[in-house]
Amino acid sequence: MMSKAFSNDPKNVMSISKSTVRRLAETIKLVCRIGDGGELVCLLGSGTERNNQEALETWISNQMQGLDGYTERNLIKYFQLELEKAMNTEFNNYGH
Repeated sequence: MMSKAFSNDPKNVMSISKSTVRRLAETIKLVCRIGDGGELVCLLGSGTERNNQEALETWISNQMQGLDGYTERNLIKYFQLELEKAMNTEFNNYGH
């Protein structure tokens, strides 16, 4: 079943409801086994977030451009892969 949480935007940028962003972030936290702490704030957030959930919500919102037509299930897989890439890049940048 395709989600109707998305709407068409005249600038071809995907609009997404806050509740959908929150739900996607919660699912990514569960799938990737991310705790409730604040470790991801400096990696994914703008710095004003209070915890990993808020950092993921900011990151997801910022990543939505060009993803129109994706179902929530496809977005979950996409964001899971993108998060793994981002974390691997950061890990490799610090010489580990």
